[in-house]
Amino acid sequence: MGRLWRWLMSRRGINVKVIPHSEGAVRDRHLPYWLLSLILLVSLGILTVLVVLGFRFAQQAVDEERLIELRDRTTSQSEQLVSFNEQIQKLESEVANLDELVERLEALNTSIDLTNPDKLEASRGEFVSSLPMDSVMEGGSAGKSSIGALVTRSGTLAQSLAAIEERLEADSALLRYTPSIKPVDGEECYITAVYGLRTSEYTGYQYFHRGINITAPTGTPVLAPADGTVEFAAHEGNFGLKLVIDHGGYYKTVYTHLQRVYVQPGQAITRGQPIATVGNTGRTFGPKLHYEVLRGGRHEDPVNFFLPAAS
Repeated sequence: MGRLWRWLMSRRGINVKVIPHSEGAVRDRHLPYWLLSLILLVSLGILTVLVVLGFRFAQQAVDEERLIELRDRTTSQSEQLVSFNEQIQKLESEVANLDELVERLEALNTSIDLTNPDKLEASRGEFVSSLPMDSVMEGGSAGKSSIGALVTRSGTLAQSLAAIEERLEADSALLRYTPSIKPVDGEECYITAVYGLRTSEYTGYQYFHRGINITAPTGTPVLAPADGTVEFAAHEGNFGLKLVIDHGGYYKTVYTHLQRVYVQPGQAITRGQPIATVGNTGRTFGPKLHYEVLRGGRHEDPVNFFLPAAS
């Protein structure tokens, strides 16, 4: 090391001749080794600094490009989250509508239970979600379209349940307004005249009997066979005290020879409600109820509407 230092600091070096372009004397220049070594070291240092600065500049450019990409991705994901939130809110609204529909459907028919797990156990299998959660977790258009598809399906299901509700409401109304029980019943109540052709007790001629006669003790309660509205309640010739009930505009029932009427025209009644009592008014040989059923304005055999299970 000492020898190298002494060699560098010696006057040994390189002689350089400087020849000018114009006329002039040629000059000799002596460059010692230590000066050449210093110039080399400075040059290497400057080169190293330039290389480091260039690398850092390139790295900074790459980092800025990645930062821009991350910002763009973050913006895109934020927009997707906003869209997901909107879709989820819409889905929650649809689910709430479905819950309301289920409650109304169960109220229309108590035999329907869409929430009891015991009743659904036999038909319940392994649940497989129709929503691809991988797509939702990854984000992107796949997740957005998946939630949108589920919202669409829930809307379709809501429409289907609404249609079922309308049908059940119609069926329930039809059941409530269809005559389906005997207006009078008991051990002393007997059908003594059926629907159809029969011979008149007064003239001996045949005629079409538009209802049935039920013999019963005077004062026997007459029950409404279905929901409806009283249309007529008054005395009418040979029919005596007569009562007519309109059951929703499609069915009508007629009661004659009554002793007493408990209801009045315009009054709403329900199935099983006492509306009158059996009597002996009008042209009759004894206490009885003459009972008629009209469907769409045409007389039907009342016996066909005696459905004990519906009462």
